[in-house]
Amino acid sequence: MKALEELSQKFNISPNCVKRQLHSVRTALTREIKKGNEDQKSKWKFYETVSFMKEDIVRSPKAEEVIEWSDEETEQFIEFYKQNDQLWNHVQRQKLERV
Repeated sequence: MKALEELSQKFNISPNCVKRQLHSVRTALTREIKKGNEDQKSKWKFYETVSFMKEDIVRSPKAEEVIEWSDEETEQFIEFYKQNDQLWNHVQRQKLERV
């Protein structure tokens, strides 16, 4: 995947690491959705930013399971990350703080 390679080079990490980070964000959104309290706004600071995926997650028949992304979904998410560096920088900052 070209976009995956581009992000990998941009942030100087492996394509596998990029894919894991993207998967982690989608998993975090799934958890927020499962909390299911629509009367109360999510406290996760990236909820609104990644909420464009909410509809796909909610209507997924396998929402209870961890789902592998299609290449198209991965490419779409990578393009989103390219346009929103603050998300990636946040993930990188957390990673560096753990070291």
